[in-house]
Amino acid sequence: MSNAITADLAAYACTARFGDLPEAARREGVRSIVNILGCTIGGARHPGVDIVDDALRGMTGEGAASLSGRRTDALHAPLINCLASSIDSFDDTHEQAMLHPSSPVFSAARH
Repeated sequence: MSNAITADLAAYACTARFGDLPEAARREGVRSIVNILGCTIGGARHPGVDIVDDALRGMTGEGAASLSGRRTDALHAPLINCLASSIDSFDDTHEQAMLHPSSPVFSAARH
């Protein structure tokens, strides 16, 4: 596999501006962000998220609050946010790929 494709994609991702994207991509992007924010906040107090948060306590450092309202470090906040956003399975689905891309992407990109 050539690294050129990965390098080109990374360069585009680092330089692209929201306004440069096609209208359909901008609309879908905004819909995905609103969806994932709602799912993260909605799942933040789920018992499963509490279990993971409790299990990580003592291994995490202090830091900014994650979207779930928990105070944790930048390493663990994406994990907690991703779990909260997908715990009820209301997060988006990419129909052709049959997966939920926004939870891990948004959680990692935010931090």
